[in-house]
Amino acid sequence: MAETALTVITTNKVRAKMAKAIAETGRIAIIKELAFGTGGVDENNEPIAPSVADNALRREVFRNLPAKARAVATAAPISSAPNF
Repeated sequence: MAETALTVITTNKVRAKMAKAIAETGRIAIIKELAFGTGGVDENNEPIAPSVADNALRREVFRNLPAKARAVATAAPISSAPNF
């Protein structure tokens, strides 16, 4: 069975948003969505390594709201729902 490598990165864009939220509110930003994907391959069919400078997935395979955000978004009236 082939081994699957999993690489998790936090992009520079997300780091900047988290730093701004902490500086302005003292709290980390709420995660609105989680997206997962493959890094893709280059013209030689070699895997492309993820980079903190990336701001988009090359090949998205799954996207979802975190469970807590999904529960609030579906349970709260639109006028009182947090800004997710």
